[in-house]
Amino acid sequence: MKRLVLGIMILGVIANPLKAVASSDSFAFQVGGEEWRHENIAPDEIIEDTVEVTNDTEYALQFRLVDTENLNESPLYDVMLYSYNNQEFVDLKELTSDWVEVESGETVQLPLKGYMPIELGNDWQGKELTARFHFEGKILENDSESTVDVTQQGNKVTVKTGDTSDFSMYLLIAAVSLVIITIIGVRRCYIEKRQ
Repeated sequence: MKRLVLGIMILGVIANPLKAVASSDSFAFQVGGEEWRHENIAPDEIIEDTVEVTNDTEYALQFRLVDTENLNESPLYDVMLYSYNNQEFVDLKELTSDWVEVESGETVQLPLKGYMPIELGNDWQGKELTARFHFEGKILENDSESTVDVTQQGNKVTVKTGDTSDFSMYLLIAAVSLVIITIIGVRRCYIEKRQ
């Protein structure tokens, strides 16, 4: 009987595997170039990079830059000016963006530019800055918006969608297993009392 219960649980896991990646049927959000490291920036120099987003879902999605983080406590974080998606230059700690829509199957590349004002002089040239850019995304499906949180630690992207479809499947498997185990226990007690 134990084999039957284990077989049912394994069948459930195979039928509906738990996904530990940032893409699934309901959400697939890939963010490229979230972390930049710039060294030896000269005054009045513009450094350029891009943010690339690929939409692997069947629906349109929107994403935006919500904030930035100073990873190495660099003083450059307080003086550098940045522009994202061709907006005007602002302090890096105040850098955010409007929503950008990406259609299903589309990839967009948005420019990110850093700038050190010339008034700062050469005193800042030997310093380096490592910053992380935090993005937020949401899927646009059937005129409803499902908010999705995207966070990154190192090279790992974590997506929280609020989708509980995997959970409900596992809950059903657990309930069926509990019923079977209860039936086995009651049957065993009944057999022991008869003897």
